[in-house]
Amino acid sequence: MKDIKFVFAGEDTELQRNSVPMLARCFEEWQIFQAKNGNRFTFREISFVALDKNDEIVGHVGIMPFDVLDGNNNVIRMAGIASVGTDPDFRGRGIAAKLCRMAAEWADDNGFDCLPLYTSFNRVYESCGWKNYPMRPISLTNRDCKKQKGRK
Repeated sequence: MKDIKFVFAGEDTELQRNSVPMLARCFEEWQIFQAKNGNRFTFREISFVALDKNDEIVGHVGIMPFDVLDGNNNVIRMAGIASVGTDPDFRGRGIAAKLCRMAAEWADDNGFDCLPLYTSFNRVYESCGWKNYPMRPISLTNRDCKKQKGRK
């Protein structure tokens, strides 16, 4: 991986936007996303990217920050891993694993309590130390939703 550079791309940056075409080469849902939205992320995500020797994006990992309340109304800061992809020509080199480690370190350094990951592709993440914990489906809701829509 000596010819790969790993960088923090941030949020709503040119590097982040330039990762959309690479993600679209990896996943059909990103092709649909790009067709609808161009290269602009329509949601909040903090990005990390891998660049080849020509500074072309060959890998991406994002963090979607959000807060949840536990049963005692304590805020738990979550940093959900999202938008993980490696250009098909660069797979098998540990790029996604290194980007996931960078994202986890960033989340830890920035005071997040939990790093959830929702995927059916466990192999990559297990190689980074993630554990698979089966859980029943949950729903996250905004408790003020009815007020925001003008309902009583």
